[in-house]
Amino acid sequence: MMTSEEQSDIILVSDGNTTWLLQGDAYLAALLSDEEYYPTPVRLISYESAYEMSLSKPEELNMSSLWAIHPNIIDRLRRENNLIELKG
Repeated sequence: MMTSEEQSDIILVSDGNTTWLLQGDAYLAALLSDEEYYPTPVRLISYESAYEMSLSKPEELNMSSLWAIHPNIIDRLRRENNLIELKG
């Protein structure tokens, strides 16, 4: 289940094609630039498909209101061991 009550300040969700910032808007600029502080590790909840993800998200959550995160940012977080990847 998608939730913003996890133990990380930054939570990302992915449908296998796109990754979005679910929680941590205050750290968006720092996460993208990697020049300022942001809390780590970042959690990434990955779903097999957009359909699977839609079944888990709260009904009131509009995915189009979330920031998309570039794949290179995810790659950097992996390289630096700052990403905890979870199955949705």
